Parts: sequence; C-alpha cells; structure tokens
Amino acid sequence: MAEATSAAYLDAYAANLAFLTVLGHQAIADPAMAELREEIHSLAVRWGARYVQHLVDKGLDSPAAHPETVSLGSAGLVAILAPVLARHPERRDALVADLTLKYLRLLGAVQETRGNLMALFQIPAVEAALTAACPAAKSPFPRRKA
Repeated sequence: MAEATSAAYLDAYAANLAFLTVLGHQAIADPAMAELREEIHSLAVRWGARYVQHLVDKGLDSPAAHPETVSLGSAGLVAILAPVLARHPERRDALVADLTLKYLRLLGAVQETRGNLMALFQIPAVEAALTAACPAAKSPFPRRKA
C-alpha cells in the first residue's frame, strides 16, 4: 500500500508540475493564488498526517516525528523527486522504490539492524493486523525465509 500511494502521489505531482510551478510563482503576488496553493498542499499533508496518526493509534508504527511532520517530510520528498521524474521517466521505478523506503523509515516501519533492513510488515502479528485492516494491501517486501 505504501508503494502504491507513493507512486500515485509522485506521478500526480510530476504530471502537474508545470501547473504547480506557475501556481507557486503566481502565489508570490496574488493572495488568491497563494490560498489555492496552500489548499492543494495542505490537503495532502492533512490526509497523510491522519493516516500516520491512525497507524500510531493502532500501535502499528512508531514514526520518526509528529504525524504532521512526517507527512510534511513525505510531501517534501515528492516535491523534490517530481521534477526528476518529469525529466527522467525511465527512473520512475527507482524513484518510487526510494520514496517508499524513505516514507516507511519516517513511519518507523523499517529499521536498520546490523546492516540489513527489517520490515515491520514482515512480523507476522503486524502483517496480520495490516491485512485485516486493509485486505487488498500487499507487503512491498519479500517474505523472510524461516
């Protein structure tokens, strides 16, 4: 689910990059455009923050910061990576993978242990809880060998 959401957000931002750039420039001089720009960006941040808080409330994640700050960080990563995707669409898969991993790290869902990444989603109890909460979700990580 994190990968699909990250990909959709990055794709949408890259597809609308020219509009968002012009809107940002217009927002400097026009209060109505500044309000529209703020509404567009704050909506994504609010949705992200609510999702992070939901995970915290269920005890599924331990984010690196306050949910709104995690969401702002994710939005900032998308804003930085979108122009790269627009210029280099052949790098999409790598950009989505990197964005997803950074987002999961901000969520506290991925930890580095002895140089190996351990996904929280690979812990059976957490995976079962996520599957129950979101039956269509699939873990972006391969299963560990027993």
